[in-house]
Amino acid sequence: MKIFLFAIDRMFSLLYTGFAMKSLHFKFGGETMSKSIVVDRVKVIAEMARQNVTCEEVAQKAGVGRSAIQKMRKGQPVWRTTAGHVAAALGMTVEELKEA
Repeated sequence: MKIFLFAIDRMFSLLYTGFAMKSLHFKFGGETMSKSIVVDRVKVIAEMARQNVTCEEVAQKAGVGRSAIQKMRKGQPVWRTTAGHVAAALGMTVEELKEA
């Protein structure tokens, strides 16, 4: 029983830290794609500065949490759908925000 509880605890801690998120993939058109994406942090910061908006304002407009915006500004992975919502809120596409 202890081993089972340890395994469950470990699984949730991996999900919480985002480690497991980085390894999730799905099939799209015969090609495996990651569910998470890393955007170019400089592009996010520059566009937010150009539009003079805060993390809170972008998060509210995109319908995502403020922590998602902060992750993007740090260059950390976020869900592909989250990046799409943020890109749309900034008037951009995900492709424009992706790292080169």
